[in-house]
Amino acid sequence: MRSSALARRSMIQATTATNVSAVNRFGEYVETRDPALRDELVLEHLTLVEKLSRRYANLGEPLEDLVQEGYIGLIKAVDQFNPKMSVKFTTYATHVVSGEIRHYLRDLGRLIKEPAWLVELRFRVNRSADELSQRLGRSPTAEEIAEELGIPEEDVAEVATTRTIFQVASLDAGSPSDDGDDSISAIAERIADVREGFATPLEERMVLRQAVRRLRKLERSVIYHFFYQEHTKTEIARKLDISVNYVSYLIGRGLNNMKQMLIREERNEAVLRLEFMEARLTAEEGQLDDSAMVDETTGLYCRAFFERLLQDEVARARRYEIEFSFIVLVVREWAPLVEKVTEREKEKLLQRLADLLKRSLRDVDRISYYGQGRFGAILPHTGANADVVSKRILSQLQGHDIRPPRLKSIPPPHLVCNVYAYPKDAATAEELIALLEETDRS
Repeated sequence: MRSSALARRSMIQATTATNVSAVNRFGEYVETRDPALRDELVLEHLTLVEKLSRRYANLGEPLEDLVQEGYIGLIKAVDQFNPKMSVKFTTYATHVVSGEIRHYLRDLGRLIKEPAWLVELRFRVNRSADELSQRLGRSPTAEEIAEELGIPEEDVAEVATTRTIFQVASLDAGSPSDDGDDSISAIAERIADVREGFATPLEERMVLRQAVRRLRKLERSVIYHFFYQEHTKTEIARKLDISVNYVSYLIGRGLNNMKQMLIREERNEAVLRLEFMEARLTAEEGQLDDSAMVDETTGLYCRAFFERLLQDEVARARRYEIEFSFIVLVVREWAPLVEKVTEREKEKLLQRLADLLKRSLRDVDRISYYGQGRFGAILPHTGANADVVSKRILSQLQGHDIRPPRLKSIPPPHLVCNVYAYPKDAATAEELIALLEETDRS
């Protein structure tokens, strides 16, 4: 009994000491705003972001995107936390991170604004239904409402089916508990309701026709199969020969692109009504040229998918007015080196470099093998510490010999690591890609 009491006392003392240390470090950050200390505090709590993100993963969005949004929330929590308040940082951060993820999902769900003429039509249908109910002593049929209003019966049925599409409740409603479980199921149900609505003829004709046609071919194909053909993500992945995760990514990106189109353009309601009367949408299926997400040799992102991730990161940084770093690592004299090795030795060399890069960077960083001895990496929220990151990577890489055993007699290849900051060095994804491609390899 005495030993158990002593163990409990030791545990309490250790926990208290840890909490005091955390408060002191946050107090130091409040006073100094030291970027290095800020990075340490953020990295120490990344598991919280991953834990909360996984609880929203059943909503159909790629976990990677949820983690990125949650990471933004964690940065905000570290910057805004007041250690003098009587609340633990993890409790405070849970609310901020969960709120950031819910905000992202809420914005993603607000695809379209209900046209005024549809509001008016629904009002007429509802009013007619009430009047007929009183007159008939029962609920009227769609045919009876249509006859009363002098409109096609199909219009009455379709107005009813679009109700959930335009009634996406705010995902910010209610407050989550500390572990973020309270409103997850409700969010999933709301998003599921919206998703069901996309299969309706009215939705196809009225709003999405032009938006879908303007998507990239692969996005158009995936959205067509998922919403209009009601295929599962697994079926789509098998049909297009891509991964299920990539299908999820394309659906999310396609919907976001459509939302941005409709936000930018105040669509003329008369045009929308004409489109409502047109024939059903005939979606074009696209062919996938660069289907793989990951390079088979290195296990890193392939060039094409990495460029898409870079475009998304630029959009995210612009939206939140934040910085990020972009790293280009080049093996100089690459061509002469690979001429002296076998294909298997070349693969091992690339794998060794990829493993070293992974160990040098954080889990939230996105790394790509760009080909020809060239690597790229996206480092969110590190604009102010770009030079520090570059030096750390080079110091870790230069301590390892990547040459095959039989070529130890030749000089080791020279590694060049250039770091660029958004938006200081480049304002668009295209400019960053150009920097990657133009980095000297000679």
